[in-house]
Amino acid sequence: MSELHMPRDEASLLDAARRAQAEAASLQSPAFDIQEALRNLRTVLLSTDARALRKSVGFFGRLLGRDIELQAESAAMRGQLALLVLQARQRGEALDRHNHALASLRDRLSTLANEFDAVIASLAATASDAATDHARLRLLESTRLGCALTATQLGVLVQNGQALSARYQHMLPQVEGLLVQHRAALAGRDDAARMRDAAALVASVEVAIPASLSPPSEIQPHAAQESP
Repeated sequence: MSELHMPRDEASLLDAARRAQAEAASLQSPAFDIQEALRNLRTVLLSTDARALRKSVGFFGRLLGRDIELQAESAAMRGQLALLVLQARQRGEALDRHNHALASLRDRLSTLANEFDAVIASLAATASDAATDHARLRLLESTRLGCALTATQLGVLVQNGQALSARYQHMLPQVEGLLVQHRAALAGRDDAARMRDAAALVASVEVAIPASLSPPSEIQPHAAQESP
């Protein structure tokens, strides 16, 4: 804060707002970890269907030999199936915790914005020193707006994250059940159509992640100006 003198209650409110904004800026999205878990599951699901696996890497991927690399990766992953399934469950739990943290921070910032509203209304009604009070009002209003904007931004992430979690929790038991039921298929016997369908289901959730979970750099804190 600047050299502008602020009453203790206003200074405390501004400090709480800055801490909440800093927390918003430091949030760590689970998007990368979830995408990694889904890619691993999809690779295992496609491992019994060489044609589908080649198609999954695209034309340029095949030119670069990515399909051969992926086939080798999938063979190694088949031996770690239980670990991959456990990892996918843990990543889903991490997504739920992230959504909860977002919602909690959104609510805190909304509450702070409301508290700023009350302080601003009180100051406007009792202003006595035009220059000083105007500077205080500007700082309080700037911070109130920042809290409100960040709360709105987090609210969008909460909605998207919860929708993604619902899709993830719907997908995971189906994929787990198929993998457990068809361990023989993972060893090379065929049930290719069902495996391809499950892989497509995993891919549909994976594709939705970038639009649902914002990387930390995209959560911009709207901080108060330091000078009146």
